[in-house]
Amino acid sequence: MHGSRVVPGNGITDGKPTARELRVVALTVLSPRGMFDGKHRALYTWITSMSETVSLLFRYAESDYVRALRAHYSSRLRVRLDIVAAIVIALLGAYSWRSPDYHWLSVVCLGASVVLLLMLFAAFVVIPPLAFRTEAKFRDDYALTFSEDGIHFRTAHIDSQLQWSMYSRALIDRHSYVLYYGSRQFTVIPK
Repeated sequence: MHGSRVVPGNGITDGKPTARELRVVALTVLSPRGMFDGKHRALYTWITSMSETVSLLFRYAESDYVRALRAHYSSRLRVRLDIVAAIVIALLGAYSWRSPDYHWLSVVCLGASVVLLLMLFAAFVVIPPLAFRTEAKFRDDYALTFSEDGIHFRTAHIDSQLQWSMYSRALIDRHSYVLYYGSRQFTVIPK
């Protein structure tokens, strides 16, 4: 995605960033400077202490999560290639439409092109707001504390201390920080 960058590992063969690198990302990127410019929908309260912890209180806005999920999809999918492929397949289908011998090919090509475009539409337009609206945890107030030990998550339903080593990479764009853990799971931290 344009405007996004992935913070990969530290060059070690497994590609996982070290706990220190993730702490540096969190403590540097999540600094309070510029956070109260009125452009963000989430309500923030920043508290920093002498023990080098950063605390963040927020509630997700739908737009925060939707943009982060779209950034995630953009980093995982080859959107431009998929769109070009859908157009080329559609053009092939339109071209073969005139030939009675290849009429079946045009139907298959046009159908495949429509299915591919519908999948992209669903991934970027339908699924992100639906995922936000159907998940009750996004309506909670979040209290996150970043420290040397990891991230302490607190909501009305969660009280968990997560080690930095749990996270494998980070995606940073203009609107959010996406910290990945597990094979396909991530934590969205809106800016």
